[in-house]
Amino acid sequence: MKHGKLSLRGSRAIQLFSIVPVALVVTGCPKIDKDLPPLSEYEQSEGWYEDAFIRVYKSELPTHIHPNADIFTHPWMVLKPANSEHVVVLELTESKGGECDSFDAYDETQRYQDCGHIMWQSNSGLSDIDEFSEPYYGYDIDTFTLGELRGGEEVAAMVDYIFQQTPNYPCQNEYNYLTHNSNTYVKVMLENSGFYKQYEVVNEEPFSMGQSSWGAQFWKNCSIEEPDETAQTSDY
Repeated sequence: MKHGKLSLRGSRAIQLFSIVPVALVVTGCPKIDKDLPPLSEYEQSEGWYEDAFIRVYKSELPTHIHPNADIFTHPWMVLKPANSEHVVVLELTESKGGECDSFDAYDETQRYQDCGHIMWQSNSGLSDIDEFSEPYYGYDIDTFTLGELRGGEEVAAMVDYIFQQTPNYPCQNEYNYLTHNSNTYVKVMLENSGFYKQYEVVNEEPFSMGQSSWGAQFWKNCSIEEPDETAQTSDY
């Protein structure tokens, strides 16, 4: 899949993470991987058009550029609204784009949209989406599937929430590799949309972004609405 911009996994991020202070370096951070099947396998499944879905991916940074880069991970979301074939990717990147005035996550005529540091990419070809989740830019980067929810009114409402509220994300113009970054954005959207709670109901286990999600712990600083007192804050 060709990308119009470099994301956190691109060369600019590699330069950024090459200057991580030694005092912050830790090793052996466990990585979560649910090993979910390729999205292209869902395309012919029953309820594909009707069902909304949210899938969360993460990837490491290349260790040959920085020996401790594997302690940092970058998440992104793949979403599809109900009664639609419109599949999109949402992520927050180091590169800053334009203002959010014209941002419309439902716009099927666009291929790329920017909203501050948030990048929206649309492609209905799931084979391309699957390629998006693989190591790219020629680097040996591990990619993980953290979890997903599919079907039902609850999931449809979550996708609509994320689409509609992304332009209102308070930290859209901020990027710092230890505080407000891609992990913060994804954590806010999943918490505020109800993904965390519903995931635990459906899967009988809590959703986690993993211990290498620097910035996710500061999600309440960037919350779109008042955080629920029962919202999960134990993991990153």
